[in-house]
Amino acid sequence: MNRHARRPITFTATATQWGRVEFDVEQVGAFTVAFGANGYPHDCDTERLEVVYGRWTDDQLFGRARDLDGAPVINGIRLVGGSVFDPDQALAHLRETENDWCGWLTVFRRNTSWSEQVPWKTKERVAYIVARLVAAFLERADVDELLAAHRAHHAPARIARHEDNLRRVEAELTEWRSRRDLERQQLDRQLAFARAEEPRPDSVGSPRWRDYSTAATRDGEMFLISTVGTRRPA
Repeated sequence: MNRHARRPITFTATATQWGRVEFDVEQVGAFTVAFGANGYPHDCDTERLEVVYGRWTDDQLFGRARDLDGAPVINGIRLVGGSVFDPDQALAHLRETENDWCGWLTVFRRNTSWSEQVPWKTKERVAYIVARLVAAFLERADVDELLAAHRAHHAPARIARHEDNLRRVEAELTEWRSRRDLERQQLDRQLAFARAEEPRPDSVGSPRWRDYSTAATRDGEMFLISTVGTRRPA
């Protein structure tokens, strides 16, 4: 165990906008902890947390190289960007004192040209600090209110996203229904030939060409290949 990395810290916490909490760690700097948003809808809001190195006061993504006001300085290294992680791994890091593995967290610094990972010893210290702050964040009496504020902030963008998705789905349904109608028409035509009857006049036009690779399923791909081919008409 790296005891130097786990030396005690003193901090204050301030709830800010959008369900975030700013932690000011004495002689280190500021960390902003928030519920995760980038994994939606695959992750719910509580399956991931985000930590930003500094005061995260806007809605821009923190990335891996953004230098924010009040960013922590550890072992003489100023941290940039932030990290998304599983809070259970952070809490386990606190409990398992004999295991200093901190690969659950990403920690970057900026050199003259790009951002890069900090040395491992520095990362161990950052991991311990972040784990302590995560525990404090999740134990707050107002954690439910923070989660509600987080969800309310992201709801408009998510609503717009789902509305766009529904429009796309409706357009897909309309197209595939028309292709279904054409297949039924062609089936009826062949059944009429099999009975030596005159087929009814066509009421559905030829299908437009569509790149088979855009189909949602393998069966959809095979259907497009068999009906419109693989090459766009000249």
